[in-house]
Amino acid sequence: VTYDGRESLTFNGVPGNLTGEYQSRKTIIVQNHITITCIGNCAYKLTHPGFPGDKIDYDFATWIATIDRGLPDAVSFERFVAITKDEISKMTPKLGAPLRGGGIQHRTPWDVFERFTTFVIAGYESGVPRLTVLEVYIDWDTKTWHGPYQIPLEPSRKGSGHSGAYSFGIQDAHVEFLDPHSYAYKRTMSICPKALHDFITDRSIPLDEAVPLSRALVGIEEEANPKRVGGKIRSVEILSLSGKAIELNDGLPKKTPQSQPKKPH
Repeated sequence: VTYDGRESLTFNGVPGNLTGEYQSRKTIIVQNHITITCIGNCAYKLTHPGFPGDKIDYDFATWIATIDRGLPDAVSFERFVAITKDEISKMTPKLGAPLRGGGIQHRTPWDVFERFTTFVIAGYESGVPRLTVLEVYIDWDTKTWHGPYQIPLEPSRKGSGHSGAYSFGIQDAHVEFLDPHSYAYKRTMSICPKALHDFITDRSIPLDEAVPLSRALVGIEEEANPKRVGGKIRSVEILSLSGKAIELNDGLPKKTPQSQPKKPH
């Protein structure tokens, strides 16, 4: 579950300034069986008035579309991760000059090692659910780029239904939703109490409860950082048998109410 919408990245160009807010689609389905989500800086533009040929114009959806066109048919999960990681490695050197020249703002001054962008890739490999994270960081002490770091994630919670959950965000305000004293916990409990209770007690969570729970957590992240999180909520389900990824419009497909038999008079 992810938000598509507000993304802003400020560059103080040298010379000149450019500040913009751009729309970017944050979750893309690749070849109908893999999803990739961008978290953080997913769309930005930078031009140097003195060097018109030195232009950076990045949009996550456009970037993935370019990668998709060069993929082999029925690309495996591992192969897609490797290709994406390689493309990220090609992209970050282009941002070296604006970083060293003061063109990229330090959003969290208390973090010397600041996360710039996170890519979350999900799919199935030989019938097994897979989840991998690729992260790019800035070292503000040396003003250098680091990554992409690859973090493969395996199921960490093994309840009765083998349910598992991972969450990622810009401010990570939602990660405290398991703390009964936190705002995130109280807010989530007010929205979907049964799903949260089932998750805490390691019970299996059906899809029609998991999606609202995820949407609630995304909403909490928006409340914490409304300037950078917002827009339409999209949900994607990857089917376990076929491995096909489908988008769930408006959260979940609506069930057709069954007609009730008429009672005799």
